[in-house]
Amino acid sequence: MDEIVYICTGGCGAVISEKQFDEGLVVCGADGCDHKGDSFEKRMKCTKCEQLYKVAEVHIC
Repeated sequence: MDEIVYICTGGCGAVISEKQFDEGLVVCGADGCDHKGDSFEKRMKCTKCEQLYKVAEVHIC
């Protein structure tokens, strides 16, 4: 089963878990990232191939 993650779409490319997001880590805080202060975006992460994809997309390895 694939998992929900949250990503920074800026230069740092941070990926955080759903638990981290639910605990309050909701914006990028990476120094030097062009999206610092912007909200993370929800994505799905394939547990087989590690690919990230949007929730509405269908992913096939």
